Amino acid sequence: MKPATVIKRETVDEIVKLGGAGLFKCYQCGSCTATCAVAEGLFTSFRRVIKYAQLGIKDKVMSDLVPWLCNVHGDCIKACPRDANPCEILAALRRYQSINYDWTGISAWWNYSSLKAKLVLSFTLSLITMLIISLFHGPIITEYVALDTFIPWQSLILFGGSIISVIAILLLSNAYRMYKLVRGNEKYKVGFLTSIILILRFWIKTEIEALKIPDKRVRILEHLSILIGLGLFILLTVIAILYPHAYNNLTIWIIRYIAVGALLYGVGAPLIKRLKRSSNVHWYYRLFRHSTDWTALILVFLVALSGGLLIIFKDLGMPIIAYAVYTVHLGFVVPFLTLEIPFGKHTHWLYKLIANYVATRRGLVRGEELE
Repeated sequence: MKPATVIKRETVDEIVKLGGAGLFKCYQCGSCTATCAVAEGLFTSFRRVIKYAQLGIKDKVMSDLVPWLCNVHGDCIKACPRDANPCEILAALRRYQSINYDWTGISAWWNYSSLKAKLVLSFTLSLITMLIISLFHGPIITEYVALDTFIPWQSLILFGGSIISVIAILLLSNAYRMYKLVRGNEKYKVGFLTSIILILRFWIKTEIEALKIPDKRVRILEHLSILIGLGLFILLTVIAILYPHAYNNLTIWIIRYIAVGALLYGVGAPLIKRLKRSSNVHWYYRLFRHSTDWTALILVFLVALSGGLLIIFKDLGMPIIAYAVYTVHLGFVVPFLTLEIPFGKHTHWLYKLIANYVATRRGLVRGEELE
């Protein structure tokens, strides 16, 4: 016999605390789904999961992949007759689901805690990291900048590899928990390779259409800049470890500054806009001011800024300043890797991939292939 659906008031309260203040403004008119660009290409309904949330049906909320299909284009914001801000409700549901995917309980603290608490913990971890580096660094060469002598690559790989291994275990185990929840018992209708082609084609088409609209274009470019910047920084780190002599190549030099510029723009622009109190600021930057939004931007910005300064001082041949900035840079990298990546907003990239994969395998992408 199928177990009875459990309705819990605390589920509703938790979603509201996570940013779903407009939850009970929604009266299920369906304007959000009717105007959504995603709903035009996927057989899905955003108001369904909102109704589950209003009723506090935790098992239904947790098994629904719809919150992850939202790409915050914002058409629903303009169409909603009750100013319920559907995008903001779905963001709260993503936080709620993320908390329940995580078996450690740390994600719950991270999402419910204040911005001040998050920053205190992050900066404390940064200071501890900087103190350890200051006490146990290698020889200081003043004739030229020798970062691999100041902190030997072997030590960096051992320390970084340990952190990355723990993060990988956390992310993969949480991703598996999510997959089991949203996968359910429904049989897949579309093959693996076909589903990949379908979802890529769908999102490319959707984002190209969105790029034609100025306010959407700006936000898409900001997100792309973050992805490009982070991706290039990872690539440069691998090159620096495996081929240290190639790090001074002109092409690599150009890539370094592209990576810094992309990250600083991607996080700096939305950070500045969120700091403004003017009513002229676009609704996206006025709505999405949850503490997790702020922390994600602040930590990435500090990593990018310190990384950029490190590159500049290294290229200028200023050893002492370069070593100091290197210490600060690694100090910011540690909380970003250990707190933000496994428990903060950056987990959303992974969960979105899983949700889109499951949706496509279920046959939710509209098109001739599925008719």
